[in-house]
Parts: sequence; C-alpha cells; structure tokens
Amino acid sequence: MEINLLPKESPTKKYRMLAWLAAAVLLLGGVGSTLVGYIHLVTTESNLQAQLNRVKADNTALAAERTVDSRTQKYNQVRGAVDKLIAEQNDYGQMLDDLSAKLSEHMQVEQLTVDTGKQSLDLKLRTDDASKIEEYAALLRHEVWVSDLTILNIQEETSEPALKSFTAQLTVALKPKTAQQS
Repeated sequence: MEINLLPKESPTKKYRMLAWLAAAVLLLGGVGSTLVGYIHLVTTESNLQAQLNRVKADNTALAAERTVDSRTQKYNQVRGAVDKLIAEQNDYGQMLDDLSAKLSEHMQVEQLTVDTGKQSLDLKLRTDDASKIEEYAALLRHEVWVSDLTILNIQEETSEPALKSFTAQLTVALKPKTAQQS
C-alpha cells in the first residue's frame, strides 16, 4: 500500500482546461449566432428595400397613368363628341330596309336622296297604279322614324299606250333618333 503525502490537486486546477474549453465554445457559439443573425438581418433589409423601391416605382407609374395630358384630354373630348354624333345619327340602313319591305310588287324606287342636314329622304317612285302610291305612303307614315310624309306630285306617263305608269315624288321628314326610341 502506498501512501500519498502530496497535497491533493485543487479542483480548479484540475478542471481549468475544461472551463477554458467551455468558455471558448460559448464565445464561439455567441459570436456565430450573432454573425448569423446579422447576415439574416442584412439580407432581409435589402429584400425589403428592393420591395419598397418596386412599390414606389409602381406608384409613380400609376400616378403617371392617372395624369391626363392636354393631348389626351383633347382626344377624349373629340371622341366624346363623335360618339354623341354617332349615337344621335339615324340608322339609314334600317330605314332603307323598311322602305323596300313596304314596296308593292309593281312599284319600284327610281331615285332616293338622303339629306342628313334637313333629316329627310326624297323618293321618286314608279308604279302601274296610282292608288298604290297612297297605300305606300300610308304604310310609311306608321314607321317609327317618320315624322312627316308629303306626296309632292303624281304624274301619269304614257310612253306606250298599252302600258300606263305613274311616277311620284315623296318627301319623308325623319324624326331625330332620340324621338324614335320613345
């Protein structure tokens, strides 16, 4: 058996290296965590700054779109006036369809003149029976677009004795388009 008379090593000396190692690990862990947090913060800040710049650019673009320059304003005024004129303009195609649909079998339109300034139609008709002209005029008077209808004249034309024909001139005053819809 051996007897050790040397003083025992103090626990501080014994675990000093372990304490230094633990302190170094804690210091490195703290520095590493701080570094990772700082890098994340810088990355997030740059992403937010880029997003803020995009939003500012979008706001500037939208503000520019809302701002109407003088040329665009003049164009919109002219366009509005043209649209109003188009809306008020009569549908002459439909009127011509109505005119031709009312024609009897032996009646034809020789001449048709449209006067948009006076809002009128001048018709020259040819038929074999004068009474058909009055029937045609009566049918036209019931059209929604007819304001007034006047038979200017009816003439009998006898170029060949066997073939009687009559010509008539009619003037149809047109209602404004707004009055036609009511």
